[in-house]
Amino acid sequence: MHQVINPYQFRKASVLDIPVIYNLILQGSLTGSFTDSYLFPHGYAKLLIRLLKILLSSTNIDGNQSKTHFLILVQYNIETIGFLHYTQSSEAGLNVNIHLEHFAVLSAYQNQGHGTYIVHWLITQARKDKGNLTAVCTKYARAMQRILKKTSFVRSSIGSGLELYTLTYQPTECYSPRPPA
Repeated sequence: MHQVINPYQFRKASVLDIPVIYNLILQGSLTGSFTDSYLFPHGYAKLLIRLLKILLSSTNIDGNQSKTHFLILVQYNIETIGFLHYTQSSEAGLNVNIHLEHFAVLSAYQNQGHGTYIVHWLITQARKDKGNLTAVCTKYARAMQRILKKTSFVRSSIGSGLELYTLTYQPTECYSPRPPA
């Protein structure tokens, strides 16, 4: 997968992209946007192993044969600005389900519309597959919550400080992402 939408570029991440993604996840863990389990000594190794598994074996890393992982690096004007990790699964005769696992934008590019555009891109991908989207956020992931609300996700609490956001496919929907001004 390599898709260019000027001035954005969305491409499958490679092993060489792991340091950027790793650091973004650790920064997010420090702010509460991601689990803090990555901040403990065993967590560093756990995160690195998980990222390698996603890159080297995009299916079945969670013991689920029908789930495919995608780790996408996002560039803007050739600068890496963030990444997203999502899974895609489907059951026979049913819509595709896409779950946003991780998503982050470098701090220098935050609050400029890039995060919203990246989520719009994912929505567009889901629409091509007639897919439903879900995402789970901690209560501290305020920027992510704002982006999901802005892009029409519906929020529901699932306990333990977590919130589930869903966007259900509507066949009559016409959806077109707009880049930030």
